Amino acid sequence: MKSKNIILLFCTSALALTSCEQTEVIEGTSANIGISPSILVDVPYHIENDGALNFRSTKDYFEISDSLSQLSEKEFRNWETLNHFESYRTFTDNIIEAIYTAMENAPSKVTELLNQNKQFVYMTKDSLIYSTIQSRAYQNVINKNGIFYINGIKNIVDSKYITLATTDNSKSIQRIAYLNPISSKERSEQINFDLFSYTKSDNTKRAYAECYLIKNTAFEDSHGSNQIMVQFQIKVDGKKKRPTGWKHYSTDYTVSQIKCIFNGIPTEVYPNGYVKSYGTINLDVPAKIVLGEGKMGFYTKNLMNFSVRNMSDPLKAPDCIHFKAETRGTSPEGVGYNYYKGKYIIPQNCIKGVSNICPIHQNVYSK
Repeated sequence: MKSKNIILLFCTSALALTSCEQTEVIEGTSANIGISPSILVDVPYHIENDGALNFRSTKDYFEISDSLSQLSEKEFRNWETLNHFESYRTFTDNIIEAIYTAMENAPSKVTELLNQNKQFVYMTKDSLIYSTIQSRAYQNVINKNGIFYINGIKNIVDSKYITLATTDNSKSIQRIAYLNPISSKERSEQINFDLFSYTKSDNTKRAYAECYLIKNTAFEDSHGSNQIMVQFQIKVDGKKKRPTGWKHYSTDYTVSQIKCIFNGIPTEVYPNGYVKSYGTINLDVPAKIVLGEGKMGFYTKNLMNFSVRNMSDPLKAPDCIHFKAETRGTSPEGVGYNYYKGKYIIPQNCIKGVSNICPIHQNVYSK
């Protein structure tokens, strides 16, 4: 098997995705694991016969995963080309683009394309096409079949679970729910935070936004030992009005005024890596974050500055989630996303004067 190195050279100017005035405050943790934009990262990996990345360790996996999330769409494509790797992200983006093209030019083919690729993509009630695997971190590092390796240990990702393969890399023997695995009094369940839209006052552009809690998990041995990093992710999308109706298009995206209270997040570990204590994390990112131009925009934030070993407990529901999501066309208006203990304000109605949904934070208004 041929060995290669991942070389990620981050240019400070190329990765200036946020304003230098931006501040991020996470109470309850220290600074996030990250890689300085000017540091050269040289992490060994193999490309397996199935086209999947094989990381040297979970530490390398998390560092590279975090680093890739900082790249613009163009920079990410260049990284793939340089390393002769096609990610699930690129594979499904091509399918999504083909379906949107069919919507424009050959509507009769849309259903056929969706059926042919139902393993990889799906359509929302608003005719948005999304990958079945929602985690951006996983999209960046898995191949089209949802596979990556940690030192030869095969990890298989689908829409809700990450699964450990057997030692011969065939049958699946253990799996962990990674997408919104929320604990309730009755049971552990998987929930989806609602997808909302906002139409600009002049009725020309529309923004969409939804969010996720993700247990970014990697199995590191054949016995099922794993490392987990809890992440918060926001996805932003957009459409524009044309004579034939609302059409999806590529544009620029931003998020701002992020204020969240997350519960049951690991805040301390024992020397062996197991969770010692859980706590509440207050995420406060007031500045506008530029997500770059593309088919969609993603914001991903680690809620811990370390990974934990074998975290079996599901996550607890957050108290609140507030943020504003804009496209270039809707700005300065956008989706005012306000969640408090299972309840929402409809963004189209979220304007000044509406009562606060959360007793701790003010509403984030859509306009």
